[in-house]
Amino acid sequence: MNYNDLTPAQAKEEYAKTLAEFEAIKAKGLKLNMARGKPSKQQLDQLRRAVRPALREEILRGRSRLQAGAGVRRRQRQPDADV
Repeated sequence: MNYNDLTPAQAKEEYAKTLAEFEAIKAKGLKLNMARGKPSKQQLDQLRRAVRPALREEILRGRSRLQAGAGVRRRQRQPDADV
């Protein structure tokens, strides 16, 4: 349906119909919160127990690489080829 093509009477009728549908949904009293919210303390604790050992190992591995002289290299940008 293209709202731009409706006559004023049709637009009023469509508005009334849509408003009635909206009010029916609103009357259900639903509390729809689409935000993800904060994780619970239990969820955070589980995550910490799962991630912390791997993170610690990665940090130590990274330190040992730097101590061994491995540095961060910058990549040279390749010129774009003419097509």
